[in-house]
Amino acid sequence: MSVRSHICISFTHHTIVERVIHNDQMIPFHHFDIEYIGNLRNILGAYYDPSKPQYSIDVMGFMADLQPPRMIRTKYGPKAVVNFPINDGTKTAEVTICPEAVPSVITLFQDGLQQPVVVILASVKFCCDKSMHLDNFVLL
Repeated sequence: MSVRSHICISFTHHTIVERVIHNDQMIPFHHFDIEYIGNLRNILGAYYDPSKPQYSIDVMGFMADLQPPRMIRTKYGPKAVVNFPINDGTKTAEVTICPEAVPSVITLFQDGLQQPVVVILASVKFCCDKSMHLDNFVLL
């Protein structure tokens, strides 16, 4: 499932999330639209602006098998990335995790998570060619 809003808040690997002890605030439900992963192509088409090619979306779904890290060539030299499919029960999208986040992802899965694994990807870029692809690359 994906969450979309006209307000874009980008989270990076430098973002720090802090716990709020006194939870007296709430995000009204009507500020977000919940969509299926299969609808991401339509959402991208509705928001696409050639002058602003960066588009991000928050996605939640079930992660299937985590692939071992693989090396890719970047303008900064070879970097390791991790791939895995994510689905919401209707469609599947391929996810690529950028080099900076690879150690965190691998550590999580070495700790032995119970199946199924639910992942929430915040502010991921969406690419749609023959298949759906989500990534968090910043400067590659």
